[in-house]
This record gives sequence, structure tokens and C-alpha cells, in this order.
Amino acid sequence: MKRGSAPESQQSAALAVTGSVRKKDNLLRITSHIVDTLRSFYVSSETVERPYDNEFTLQEQIANRIAELISTNVGDRLAQATALAGGTNNLAAQNLYLQARYHLEQRTEHGLQRAVEFFTRALEEDPRMAAAHAGLSDAYNLLAHYGVLAPAEVWTKAAASATRGVLLDDQSSEAHTSLAHLRATQDWDWVGAESEFLKAINLNPQNPVAHLWYGASCLSSLGRLDEALAEVKLAQALDPVSSIISRNIALVHYYQRNLDRALQHIDLTIEQNPHFAAAYWTLGLVQDQRGEMDEAVAAFKRAIELSPPSPRILGALGGVLAKGSSRGEALKILNQLNELSTRRYISPFEPALMNFNLGRRDEGFALLAKAFSDRCFEVITIHIDPRFDSIRPDPRYETLVQKLNLPYRGRDQPRQPTPFTLGR
Repeated sequence: MKRGSAPESQQSAALAVTGSVRKKDNLLRITSHIVDTLRSFYVSSETVERPYDNEFTLQEQIANRIAELISTNVGDRLAQATALAGGTNNLAAQNLYLQARYHLEQRTEHGLQRAVEFFTRALEEDPRMAAAHAGLSDAYNLLAHYGVLAPAEVWTKAAASATRGVLLDDQSSEAHTSLAHLRATQDWDWVGAESEFLKAINLNPQNPVAHLWYGASCLSSLGRLDEALAEVKLAQALDPVSSIISRNIALVHYYQRNLDRALQHIDLTIEQNPHFAAAYWTLGLVQDQRGEMDEAVAAFKRAIELSPPSPRILGALGGVLAKGSSRGEALKILNQLNELSTRRYISPFEPALMNFNLGRRDEGFALLAKAFSDRCFEVITIHIDPRFDSIRPDPRYETLVQKLNLPYRGRDQPRQPTPFTLGR
């Protein structure tokens, strides 16, 4: 055996118990160590003194004490790791779940498809893993939100996965968050969505996704933008390295028409993660509203480079080009999207905006009506999105927005109290 190395039996174990015994007169000083051999640090170390009067009783006392230390120290660590990895003791399921969450965070077409794959594999390892069912619901839902699949293709799958998660564990904050997100973005059930979000936050006030989606998908749609911003900022306090959370802070500022703050924050997001396509998409929106058309075009093109294929971002680029002297390029993109729609789902939302910007209002409203019929994700914020300011006086706009069943809307609504703060 090499000097300083552990015996082979110890090297193959995750934990090892070592120690020493010293005897003075009739008193034994016993020192025990519990060592994490995989990470090479002490999990626990303790010294006790016992009279040496009965050898077997003493051995039993020491064994019981070591078992207690393992249960207290190691058990707590395992419980914390289990919570972070989706609430399962199955190591393979934990690993697959964490990989799925990583891919989900990227918000690219490839990443979302990989997230579905990894969540599915996690559930093959542990079919009762409520958080993985919730994650699978989120992945299906986001595939529709980002225009990868038609909402009708994923509704049933997303709803079934979220419901299954809640049925398996009614105390799962993740599962209730997924269900709340569906009620907001698919059902347009704002009372039910808010109730479900608040339940998710009550179950775990430290769940950043619950705060993020409560702000971004529910409160923003309800026109309660101050509250929405507070919730998304709370999500960032809980998860300061999340690019999608940081991006959504900029997006709420954009909805508030606070373009300077939006630009400042999206620049910080890009500085933190210069390869995050969703940030460049948001940068393009902000620069478009600031009248910085060349910069907006460059931002959308960079987003497309980082996230191919992306018909959604391509449509956003076309919308900006349609405003200026590049109408010919915009028409080419519109034709390209029409041709793509024969092979895959293309959301009618961006083509509708392109037609509005080209001055083809009837065609735009026909496509926007299709977006409402499809329940495209973007329509839930159409009433606060600056891109649609020019068509608001048209009665067809109001007819469509009424379909959202919003109790009130707009940026001029009275601020409602935020029910939760960090640490509660």
C-alpha cells in the first residue's frame, strides 16, 4: 500500500470510520472519525472518555454512538442533496434530473428537447419522482412557448405530467408551480393560477422558479407589473446565476416602458452569460423600441446564431426589418416561415406582427386570431407588449384580448401587496 493511501476496502467505500483508543489507568479515551473518502474530508469527529469495566458494553456504546453520528450528520447531508436533486434517493434519477434542469435552463430548441429526454429517463429510474414529473411538464410547456411544437401537441402531456406530480406528492412545490404555470399559460385561468402559485410558494418560499413564473407568467399578464418585478427579483435573490431569471427582469422593465433599465439589465445578463440566446432576443426587443434599428437587427441575428434553428427569433428579426427600408428582406423571411410551416409548426404570432409592420393589417389580424386560437404563449402579454401599441385602437384588437379573460389589465392598475418576501 502506498504511503498515506487508504486500504483497498476503504477506498471502495463512500464513508469510512476511523479512530484511535488510548488507555490510562482504568479510563479509555476513544476518538472516532467519519471520513467522506470520495471528497477526502471529515464528516464528523468526536472524542469521548469511558471507564474500562466491561469490554462488550463499551463496544456496543461506541457502535451506537457512531451510528447516531452517521444518522445525524450524514443523513442531513443526504436529505439536503435529495431535495436539491428532485426529492429521490435514487442516484441515477438524481443525476438525470439535474442534467434535465440544466438543459431546460438553456431555453434553446435543442436544450428543451434534451430536457424532455432526461426527465423521461429520470422517471424510468424512479416513476414516483414528483419533481421529475413537474420538470417534464415544464419541458413540454416550454416547447410550445418557444414555438418548437404546436401548443395542442403538448397540452395533454404537460397537464398529465403536472397533475401526476401533484398526485404523487401534494407537498411538492415544483409540481404545484408546474400546474400553476399551465393554468396561466394554457387555461388562462388567472384566479386558479395565482392560487396555485401562492400554494407553491407557501410550500417552499425558496423555490426560485415559483417566484419567476408567478411574476413573469401571471402577474405580468394581470398588468401588476410592480409586483411582477418584485417576484422576479426575489427569484434572482434565490438563484443569482440563472440567466433566464435575469433576462426576465429586463423583460418586465420592457413591459413597463422603462427601456433604459431594461437595456441596463439585459446587458448585465449578457455579461454574465454571453452565449444565452434568449438574452439577445430580449436585447433586440428593447433596442427596437429605443429606435436603434441596426442594433436590434444585430441582436436578433446573434440570437439566431446561438440558437439554430429558431423560427421564433427569425420572425422577430423580420418584424424589425419590416419597419424600415428592408421590407424586401422582411418579405423573404415571411416567405421562408411560410415554407417552413409545411414541414414543422410555425407560430402565427411573429408573422402576425410582421404583417402589421408591413402595413397589411387584415392579414395581421387573421394571423393574430390564429395565435389566440392556438393559445400561443406570447398572446398573454399582448396588452402590455409595446410592439402592439399601433393596433390597439382597432376594435378587432379589443375583441381578441377579451378572450384572455383578464379581470383587469394595463400598466395603470393599482399596485397590489406582494404576499411573500425572502426569508418568510
